[in-house]
Amino acid sequence: MYCGKCGIKMEKGAQFCAGCGYRTGDTTTTPVAESTVAPVAGVPAGPVMETVAGSQTPPGIGRKNFRELRGLARTQIKGNIGILFLVSLLWGLMFAAFAMIDYFAFGGSLLETETNAGDDEFDFSMMYMGIFLPLATFLLNGVMRYGEATNKNRIFKNEGATVGGGFAGFKRFGDSFVAAFVMNLFVFLWSLLLVIPGIIKMYSYSMTFYILQETRGKGPVDCITESRRIMSGNKMRLFGYDLYFGFFGFFIAIFTLGIGLIWWIPFYNQTRYNFYQSIKG
Repeated sequence: MYCGKCGIKMEKGAQFCAGCGYRTGDTTTTPVAESTVAPVAGVPAGPVMETVAGSQTPPGIGRKNFRELRGLARTQIKGNIGILFLVSLLWGLMFAAFAMIDYFAFGGSLLETETNAGDDEFDFSMMYMGIFLPLATFLLNGVMRYGEATNKNRIFKNEGATVGGGFAGFKRFGDSFVAAFVMNLFVFLWSLLLVIPGIIKMYSYSMTFYILQETRGKGPVDCITESRRIMSGNKMRLFGYDLYFGFFGFFIAIFTLGIGLIWWIPFYNQTRYNFYQSIKG
């Protein structure tokens, strides 16, 4: 028996979830003021939301296998596909606007450039150079990833994805930017050794934005450190999940002309988030 809100395993016949306090025993709407979670050393007793305030991380759902994580995600994303697609579309339009600004500011005159280069020669005068799109990507990468984490968290808590959630990273622009910058820097430096160390570190840091979004009392570097800790021994497991979704996603993209990815990508992303909830302890 599992909680319909947070997915945590419940005792048979229990009316309240020990993880989130959600009432499942009947259909009444009586609010749950206190949870049945046993006091933890060093954490004051009281409602769940008080015990996880600050730098404390809310409880996870316990270790689950891949099939369980997918099943949970499949249920969670129902009713959220449209909003998630809209958020992705809005982000895409924003970056497309920056690309158009670059084109008209720096690339328009290239159409009139004449060249005598042969068919087998590369004409460097036709290289596209821009400023606004690369700058926007650099500044907003973390904001976008924080927004993705916010909506995944909302879906996980059965609150539903929102357009505002997809852009929630602007409210924590500093932390989001620093987290993305430090992560990308570390992955780049490790990749200088060989490609494999860079990939390993990419998986080590993959939970950073989930932690950053859930815990307000931790800085970006602390979240990266925490991601490394919980991913220790779990990197190959997540890599295997990614291979599964990548393999089937390839054929879904081909046979549906990309339309099936509107559902497949949120399914993949939510499964990944459930994986985080299952390993964070």
